[in-house]
Amino acid sequence: MTYRATVIGYDHDLLGPVWFQIRVVSSGPAAQVHFTWHRFNAFKHLAEYLRHRCPDLPSLQPRGHLWERAVKVVNYSVFLKERQQSLTAFLQAVLVADPTVEDVLLREFLHLPSDGAYPRTEDELRNVDDECDRPRSCSSMDKFMESHRDRQRCSTGDFGVRLEQEASSCRKRCASLPLVSLKDEEPLAETEDQRFSDHAVIIARDVARVFPSHHGIHHVRLEIAEVLRAYARQDPDLGYTQGMCFAAGVVCLKSGASLEEKVQRFSELMKDLRDLWMPGFPLVEQGVPALESMLASKDPELLHHLYHNVKLDLGMVVPGAWLSIFGKWLPVEVLEELVPFLQHQGLPGFVVVTFLILLAHRDKLLAARSLEEILPRINGFSSEPAPDHLLLNSEVSVHQLQSGRDSVSWIAAM
Repeated sequence: MTYRATVIGYDHDLLGPVWFQIRVVSSGPAAQVHFTWHRFNAFKHLAEYLRHRCPDLPSLQPRGHLWERAVKVVNYSVFLKERQQSLTAFLQAVLVADPTVEDVLLREFLHLPSDGAYPRTEDELRNVDDECDRPRSCSSMDKFMESHRDRQRCSTGDFGVRLEQEASSCRKRCASLPLVSLKDEEPLAETEDQRFSDHAVIIARDVARVFPSHHGIHHVRLEIAEVLRAYARQDPDLGYTQGMCFAAGVVCLKSGASLEEKVQRFSELMKDLRDLWMPGFPLVEQGVPALESMLASKDPELLHHLYHNVKLDLGMVVPGAWLSIFGKWLPVEVLEELVPFLQHQGLPGFVVVTFLILLAHRDKLLAARSLEEILPRINGFSSEPAPDHLLLNSEVSVHQLQSGRDSVSWIAAM
């Protein structure tokens, strides 16, 4: 089954966030349709996530923060219309590259059920439109992308009122979801075997793409798949999330160990870093503000350049690096030494390693003059030599944090 998606409108309150409505239609003789809502930041993060596989995706235009555009443009509605058209072009290009929506995060973004079946036809949805004034999806992607920014923006006097309004809107039933009676819930419950089968399909696809340029990875791809499937059975609540294949790849490339030993090593790694891949990505959610704080303390010039000159939100690039356990930024040989350090140190280790990598590429980042220019440079970190003595410098930096000899030592306590 293939899909088409169009951004058909937008909605926003005075001084509130803008929500864009997406209409998703499936192929077939009786076209099925549903609607979902997302903020622009969700589109930005989806674009950054997909761009490593689809580098030709169109840029999201017009660029810039809404508050800046509201001041600079005469006709604010024209700006929003241009953004709506840009988002539609982006989604259409994405669905040309992935017409059956096999990617898990893209499927969640479009609010598609795992089995691909739609609950209502377009005629049925017309009758439901009046049931809720503005149905919005509350996906883990939205919550992750917006949560720490919402906390920063919610320092004004309408904090309690707006939170209550947003909570109320999230409680409303989205028009894309079926109305299920209690007697129907049991047949619709997904069994553990069904979930494992879904995970196994994604694992098989992802393992074929992990560390493609490494000469030895081809000899252990079957082991990587076995390790990931074993963990999906062991931890059905988490199962498998895209990015875990990089961690399993590092474990399986260790020579001299049996498959059972590699399964055990990966389980121990996941025990310490499970929050990295849990729904909502809690480790990443905590880490982005911590990284911002470290940059503000250690290199305010770089932070100002990223956020104000090229309009790069660290939340656009950190998830891809962390969920791949830096597999998209560093060569495998470095990861084999670095992953045990990350496993032992947790969040402080991820923050320090990210800071040191950005610092090593500081001159190239400062030379970039636009978002379109800086993103390829960050995505190309893996093709360049790793920073010298990265592990040693990371260990020293974390030690300074933990011993209180650093002005941002609070990061080490997180």
